[in-house]
Amino acid sequence: MNDIINQVVTEINYRGYSSNTKQSYTSHLNRIARFLGRLLDEVSCDELNSYFQHPLVRRLSYASIALQINSLAFLYKHVLKRPLTLDVAAMAPYRALFHSANGLPHILSCFNIIAGAEKFAA
Repeated sequence: MNDIINQVVTEINYRGYSSNTKQSYTSHLNRIARFLGRLLDEVSCDELNSYFQHPLVRRLSYASIALQINSLAFLYKHVLKRPLTLDVAAMAPYRALFHSANGLPHILSCFNIIAGAEKFAA
C-alpha cells in the first residue's frame, strides 16, 4: 500500500468507519491509481474526469461508480484537503446517480460537482 492509501486507512480508523468501508474505499482507490498509473495525490481532476469517461469504467454499475466517487471524495476531503471537481455534464450516463434520492446530497456533502457554469447544491 502506498502512503496516500495508508493515510486514508488511518483517517477511516480515526473516524470509526466500518472495516467494510475501509476495505471498499482502499480497494477502489487502489484500482483507480493502478488504472491511471500514478499516485492519487498526483492525479488532477481532469485526469479523473477522463477516467470516468473511459469505456471500461462507463460499463460499471451505478453502485460501483458511487463507491469510487465516495472513495475519492473521502480522500480529497479528509486526506488531501483540497476540492474535488468532477464534470457532471461529461458524465451523462451517471446523471441518474447524482439525481437519485440519496446520491446527490451524500456526494455533494463531500465535494463540489460542477457541470459547465451550473453548480449543483445540496
